[in-house]
Amino acid sequence: MRALFSLQGTYRLVIFLVAAVIVGGAVFMIISSRASLWANEDQATQLAALDKRATAKSGKPIPRFVSLKKDRVNVRRGPSKDYQVAWVFVRKNLPIEIIAEFERWRRIRDNDGAEGWVFHALLADERTGLITPWRPKEDTVKLYKAKDQTNKVVALVQPGAIGKITSCDGKWCDFSSQGYTGWLPQKMLWGVYPGESF
Repeated sequence: MRALFSLQGTYRLVIFLVAAVIVGGAVFMIISSRASLWANEDQATQLAALDKRATAKSGKPIPRFVSLKKDRVNVRRGPSKDYQVAWVFVRKNLPIEIIAEFERWRRIRDNDGAEGWVFHALLADERTGLITPWRPKEDTVKLYKAKDQTNKVVALVQPGAIGKITSCDGKWCDFSSQGYTGWLPQKMLWGVYPGESF
């Protein structure tokens, strides 16, 4: 009798393990397919958000990227010269994101996530980009002759370098910096939204 019970217990254990493997595999496949769908939905959501941006009184979309027009730009704690200067930008052409407007003042955000208010006349509509500010200085980015990583490399650009963005197609941007012009993957720039084209 003991042998019979032991054999039945072994069969039950084997059946349980097989069922667990089958269920586990099914769950993994469902999670993987959902993750793929979520990734696609996330990109679609980002693109839809770009299309549905609010329009400010200036007639321009919010949020949007612009650049600094001057070498010195005061960033204030509120939308008036009566407010204290929080910090000063000392880098002309730095890309900045406008996230709100109040009369002639613009609430801005920089690549570090810091926010403050800048007078509108100190900002330019010219699009510029900051090369991968999140990467170490020695981790250079390749600037290609054409929109393909198999093409000739025009230059190696250091993280933190600023350049002019002429156009983007959602994946690649035409970028000029320090006398070099070429194409680089859009994800390597701060100053343009994922999937944005212009």
